[in-house]
Amino acid sequence: MDNNRNMITPEALASFTACCHGGFRSHDSKSAALKYLAEKTTAKLGDFLHAAKLARPDDVSVKFIELLDQVLFEMKGERNGNGGRTEDYIIDDLYGRAEIYLDFFHRPEKYHRGLRSRLLYLDDIVIIGQYRLREYLPLLMTEFHDQPHLRLAIAKALAAFDDESLFNFFYEIANNGFETELKILALLGLKGNSRRFYNWRRLNGQDDPYFQSLILYIAGDGREYERDNPYVLFYRLARLDIALRVEMTDEHCVELMDTLNAEALADMESMTLKGAFEEILSNTLNKIHSEAMQRFLGNGENLSAFLDRLESLPTEVFEKAVVMIGSMNDRLVSAIESLIVKGKFGNGGRSVKLSGYLYAQGVDAPEL
Repeated sequence: MDNNRNMITPEALASFTACCHGGFRSHDSKSAALKYLAEKTTAKLGDFLHAAKLARPDDVSVKFIELLDQVLFEMKGERNGNGGRTEDYIIDDLYGRAEIYLDFFHRPEKYHRGLRSRLLYLDDIVIIGQYRLREYLPLLMTEFHDQPHLRLAIAKALAAFDDESLFNFFYEIANNGFETELKILALLGLKGNSRRFYNWRRLNGQDDPYFQSLILYIAGDGREYERDNPYVLFYRLARLDIALRVEMTDEHCVELMDTLNAEALADMESMTLKGAFEEILSNTLNKIHSEAMQRFLGNGENLSAFLDRLESLPTEVFEKAVVMIGSMNDRLVSAIESLIVKGKFGNGGRSVKLSGYLYAQGVDAPEL
């Protein structure tokens, strides 16, 4: 497995945006600006970008790196219809999003002016949530109702804020007929609000046994819950995701492992919140190459259990996780390769997904 050491630090990302900002805006056409950005990206950061290349990934830097990778892809003309020409709506979207990040990192005052005079992007929501920009709480509450397709992202961002102005907002969502994942995120926001909420058991939805069990879990500070309850699982994962926006600690590693074990017991396939759960899980796994996680996986039993759980993850989530594994230290990567090649993890079985991935990476493993 190729353990790439050319990690992109926050300082390198800031330097990159400073280098690109003026040139990006100097072009007459959006397409030309994106081609310029693609050239600078290849020269400064490389030609294949993903979260594992970030030295200290957070939600904003991950979104930015993924955007740059998409810009590279589109500007190379791969998979473009219409004679190799990228569709105008794709150009418009990529340009608008690139402008957001370049302004935010290099000219924040310009970013703030622009945000007040244009449509809200998903990227804006991530920025507001990651950097706790409280001045935009009224905007997010308004956009939650005006733009239904952004509701999940807005709810995830707002759940991280401890602000009394959000109290009634969270209560209305939790107590009314919104989607399950939105109600759970609202409960998380209520629980984290410094204004104490007492009427947990009076919230609508008590006729749903999963919801009732979740309320018991929240009201009892975690002392009562069923491990196979998908609502509790989603709540715990969302809470962990918020905590990881700061840093990943040893305790968070244990909680992530416990969450993955609980996911194996829960019937997520039949739940409408399955997509939202996988999105948050994927986002959480973007942080697993932290020093704390490397220490945690340095224990052979933890490593074996973690690999066993990875195998059962949905393919899209699994693929992100193994890319992050590839960014860990050489000693740990070698230990992972050895365990998989010898079948010494889980119940002694073989990992079809992980073995296939390692084989594709050139691991010398005839047993595969």
